[in-house]
Amino acid sequence: MNSRHLTHRILTRCLFALVLAHASADGSVLRGWYKFDNSNNLVLDSSGHNNNGTLYNDGILPIYSSIGMGGGGSAYFGGTFNTSTFNFNGGGGRIDVPINTSPGTMSSMTWGAWVDPLQFDHGRFILSNDLYNGNRFIGIDDRVGDNYAAAIANQNPRLYDTGVDPSSGSWIFVGGIYENDYSSPGNGLLTMFVGDQVFSDIATHFSGNGSAFTSIGGNAGGERYWNGYIDNVFIVEGALSRSQMNLIINNPTRIDEIVATGAIPEPSSLMLVAAACGAVVLRRRK
Repeated sequence: MNSRHLTHRILTRCLFALVLAHASADGSVLRGWYKFDNSNNLVLDSSGHNNNGTLYNDGILPIYSSIGMGGGGSAYFGGTFNTSTFNFNGGGGRIDVPINTSPGTMSSMTWGAWVDPLQFDHGRFILSNDLYNGNRFIGIDDRVGDNYAAAIANQNPRLYDTGVDPSSGSWIFVGGIYENDYSSPGNGLLTMFVGDQVFSDIATHFSGNGSAFTSIGGNAGGERYWNGYIDNVFIVEGALSRSQMNLIINNPTRIDEIVATGAIPEPSSLMLVAAACGAVVLRRRK
């Protein structure tokens, strides 16, 4: 083998090592990441999978807001509740994204968002795959005293009540890790995060599918529209670890790196691999 071919092989192996240094540790994939920082296109997906959303108008469209959790923008939802007819029809809107988070499609998955609610009466959903049959959603629910809650089944008991009361004026993280849902009803587990509180080992009992899409700011079937701000929504295929979720909560601008590597990769480690490759190639040339 001549020197040129050997150098090429060394470079190929070094590049492969760099890829491995930034590869997913557990197979989880970031399917959607919605930063809401683009005032001209609110529904852009930053995950690299082009799962851009669409606006659903039921009277009040979500709009861009400059009030973001980390200095950027956010999505503002103006959902209302009609106290005369006792429903949400015609009083809100949502963002639908083309990611199927049904239990039968994503048995294990992770999602979350940062929110600042302005109204929290009558139940309001942050993320939903629910078509009125109790499939996955997280948000505020009036059936548990207007607390932060999650769906855990499509039959009673349908809800998990965190006991955490919402409040306005500050951002709070709300998310969940689902493991082994639907594959064996009753054996799924949910770990829910609300602010700095973690609720573990919540049994789930889903036995049916919801919508083929995921809704931000309302129920996937309509109603229960959010009122307030939502920012930095992410949807992951696969169950992240609790430590990964903690990293995401503390490093919300680096979600893609955390999902891909299971940690925050230090630039120094990648530079060391690159430097070693360069040194080997240089020696071969000499």
